[in-house]
Amino acid sequence: MSDHRYRPEVEILSVTDTGRRRRWTDAQKVRIVEESFGPRGSMSETARRHDIGRTLLVRWRRQYRDGELAGGAAPLRFMPLTLAAPEAPAIPPAPDQSLCRPRPIEQRSLC
Repeated sequence: MSDHRYRPEVEILSVTDTGRRRRWTDAQKVRIVEESFGPRGSMSETARRHDIGRTLLVRWRRQYRDGELAGGAAPLRFMPLTLAAPEAPAIPPAPDQSLCRPRPIEQRSLC
């Protein structure tokens, strides 16, 4: 008989990589988002080039548009605006009063 017995080999795997989940800084996200604002169809190409999902890029673009991705810069905001009261229109001269008088009604006989 042989001394060889069936022994399954057990391999211990140590997890050193966190998998596909990565951390992106706001500056990196802004750079990728601004790159995606190129010619038509470049959003999908940009996502493939950086090995991210297209939906993730869409989410980053929405955050960028809403000012949540500043990338170190101040978020975009509307400039405050105050409107002055409109000037009063010039009062036109009063119309000639003789044109506004009621005319007397002529009485006509029906006979």
